[in-house]
Amino acid sequence: MVCLEDMTWDPDECEYTYCCRCGGRFGVSKEEVEVETQRMLQIHNDEEMHKGQHSGMLVCCNTCSLTICVTWLLKKNMQMSK
Repeated sequence: MVCLEDMTWDPDECEYTYCCRCGGRFGVSKEEVEVETQRMLQIHNDEEMHKGQHSGMLVCCNTCSLTICVTWLLKKNMQMSK
């Protein structure tokens, strides 16, 4: 499991990246994170949000078969760019 905050923001590709042990990389776009965040915010109520509800998605390496789960804390006013 990898926290979104531990990933590197790539402004040229507009995505968060994380190095794989094979030398490849995991990548998740800002848009993918925003869409998943909005979907989860519709599912969970305000009370659950105060309990530190997390969201996440599976992300595959671009060169090998390794898959990681990228997670982040759900917030109504989440700032996506670094």
